[in-house]
Amino acid sequence: MPRPSELPSYGSLFAPEQEILRRWLKLHEDEYERFEFNVRIGPGYDPGEQHLPEIRRMAMLNTQRRIDAIAHRGAEVTVIEVKRRGSLAALGQLAGYDHFWREDHPGDQPAKLLLIAGSLAEGTDAVANRMGILINLV
Repeated sequence: MPRPSELPSYGSLFAPEQEILRRWLKLHEDEYERFEFNVRIGPGYDPGEQHLPEIRRMAMLNTQRRIDAIAHRGAEVTVIEVKRRGSLAALGQLAGYDHFWREDHPGDQPAKLLLIAGSLAEGTDAVANRMGILINLV
């Protein structure tokens, strides 16, 4: 099985974000036991009982949020968002993923939140620090 940094793609990430994630993985993949990519989380849109079950299922899957990556080390989980330029919007995504993670995994320890970015918009680091979100620039 290929190492995570050797995978050809990472779900729905665009090429620049894929390269940022690949660079980060080359530095950090040995710190974790396994990774998941493009992980659906939270509720999706249900178009209603008037639709066929398969149509409803597809609609819900297509409208769920997608976490770029999840890193696992024992019982510890790290939810990862990857951006070319990290901003408050990325921090908001991570806060939303944290909410849905806690709903979907009651009883588990809260996930660590990590923003991996090529650069940061001004002030993003200060807000991330206050929110308890880790940042790795690559």
